[in-house]
Amino acid sequence: MYSRTQEMTHPALLLERLLDADALLAEDGAALQAQLAEARRLQAEGDLEAARRQVESLALFTEALVRTDALPPADGQAVIETARRILAEDAGGSAPVQDDTHPV
Repeated sequence: MYSRTQEMTHPALLLERLLDADALLAEDGAALQAQLAEARRLQAEGDLEAARRQVESLALFTEALVRTDALPPADGQAVIETARRILAEDAGGSAPVQDDTHPV
């Protein structure tokens, strides 16, 4: 089982890979990285509910990028699924973030 720190490292690596591959605009990547950095900071401070909200926000923003063709679906899906895994583990196994308006 991953620690919470390891869980937060995976989306950071995904975002870095997307930026390196030019699959994501620098501005969008910076916004996602800022959300993730804030989630990590809140997690380190012990505010797990606020960290969870940041991870959920990251997933929703990523879904929006996919819907607007700012991010390729396969790349976006990797970030979204990683965020959902983090959220599901925090919620005890249920996946709270769902976007039924646009399957990715």
